[in-house]
Amino acid sequence: MHKDDARLQQLLQRSELADFATGIRSLLWNTIRLTSRRVADEAELPLGASKIGGNPDLPSDTPWPTWNGHPLPFLAQIRLADLAPCDPTHELPHHGMLAFFYDPSHNEYPIPPERFRVLSYPSSAGLYRATPTEEPSLCFPPCALTYTSSVTLPPPESSELACIGLPMEAFFYPEQPEKLQQAAGAYEELITYLDHEEHEAPRHQLLGHPYQIQGDLLQECVRDTDYQGPPTDWRLLFQLDTDATAEMMWGDCGAIYFYILKRDLAARDFSRVHLILQCC
Repeated sequence: MHKDDARLQQLLQRSELADFATGIRSLLWNTIRLTSRRVADEAELPLGASKIGGNPDLPSDTPWPTWNGHPLPFLAQIRLADLAPCDPTHELPHHGMLAFFYDPSHNEYPIPPERFRVLSYPSSAGLYRATPTEEPSLCFPPCALTYTSSVTLPPPESSELACIGLPMEAFFYPEQPEKLQQAAGAYEELITYLDHEEHEAPRHQLLGHPYQIQGDLLQECVRDTDYQGPPTDWRLLFQLDTDATAEMMWGDCGAIYFYILKRDLAARDFSRVHLILQCC
């Protein structure tokens, strides 16, 4: 789906949203959806190919990341050049690689930063297929990835909506002014339409707004990291859903979310990413 989708534009023009339409349009953010396909043998995937599971392809001077001396489970790698057709505003680099690692074997919360890692390297050439010195606590089968571009809007429990005058209370508390309640109802129709058209599980994505399960992820970023700025300084980098194809299960049919500060994303600095897990 794109921003000029006829039904989407029709819903945006509803009278109940007249006072909020400009703000809502500003929150129609591009997202890159990922679809996984199991491969029988990882050798089918060239070095540097985008994938979920298997073993990471790393630069020769980069070891497999560890925690307490043990290899962190490898989740996925993204060849950024693959994203260029789906990222017209160039929010991500269009060269190099991102690789994601996480060990969910201990139920600590917030998730300590040493239990996950995001690696960024400038080229997808000259890589080697790494093998760990010992078996990680979790291994996932290799899955090839394909990408499609779409648009997203914030869920009702989002700090982004509060910034345009549609607070969470408008969606969940009947004592709110009637005008706000009507706007909230019309907005939920927008969300329902986008969800019906685009959000077939598993919901893997880069950028855009999250498909959150247990409340405002932006507020969680602030609480977890003791960040002193506004919650809207944070941006979704990568959402990885429960996926039977990749034999991934996060809690009880949940998802994990890698978040990054907007300034770090603009600076291409992936060293301070924060990870959140939500589940049913």
